[in-house]
Amino acid sequence: TKNWTYSSLSGFWPRGKWYFVRVRARDRAGNLVSANSLPVGTRFLVTAPAAAFRVDTPTGPYTAGTLQNMTVTALDELNNTSAGYLGTVRFSSLDSGAPESPGNGLPQDYTFSGADGGVHTFVGGLNLKKSGTRTVFVYDAGATNINNASQPGIDVRPGPADRVLVLLPGENPAPGTALGRSGAATEQTAGVGFGATVRVTDQFFNVVAASQPVVNVAVDDPNAASPGPLTLTGGEQAVSVNLVSKGGFVTVPSPAPPFRHVSVSGAGLAGAWNTSSDITVV
Repeated sequence: TKNWTYSSLSGFWPRGKWYFVRVRARDRAGNLVSANSLPVGTRFLVTAPAAAFRVDTPTGPYTAGTLQNMTVTALDELNNTSAGYLGTVRFSSLDSGAPESPGNGLPQDYTFSGADGGVHTFVGGLNLKKSGTRTVFVYDAGATNINNASQPGIDVRPGPADRVLVLLPGENPAPGTALGRSGAATEQTAGVGFGATVRVTDQFFNVVAASQPVVNVAVDDPNAASPGPLTLTGGEQAVSVNLVSKGGFVTVPSPAPPFRHVSVSGAGLAGAWNTSSDITVV
């Protein structure tokens, strides 16, 4: 019998591959037992610790909301697969206004197993809802000595026109969110005009510039004139609004009249998005 060790990661046994050991006996006459008659011995893997990741996913172009596969590979410092990686990966997007998070457009945290061999594919795990040139990152959730990786240049395009969105001063568009807008509408003064923005969007509130519907813009102020018909040239138009009746968070008169709103009709799927947020008029 003979005990032996192998400590070098260079030479004849490249990293990332499985090997097995066979022991051949030699008789007193110096003859070796045929290798083909020997059983397969212990299997072992030659690998090195993970030093970085690689993430691969289609870069498009494709439509917002289209499920895509994403593959993450753990790499050693020589860019070979780190087949023994057993850490937990986490995903993020640092794009401005990115609405996606783990479990909501991005894969949930995932802990690699031995069966992965350092490579795991998240089938349909990527669902980008905000259009534009997007980047997805992957990093180890617990280790700081493993370099993160990114897939830049993902070209996500708006889907077909689906709805009309109203934005007020103080609000920003927020594609991929539940209502398509963020921020708080600013207080308005009775008799002083302000600008609202009307957008035609896909189901995820990405502007569809090719759509130019004619819509009707109205206000629920009984004493104010509604703006009326509006053509959404280029998918987005500003509209002038002048509310003259107080309402919302006011102390006089008491009780306070209701909040005021701007609404749009005549195109797209109806919902909370085609009526503005509450407007306080003082």
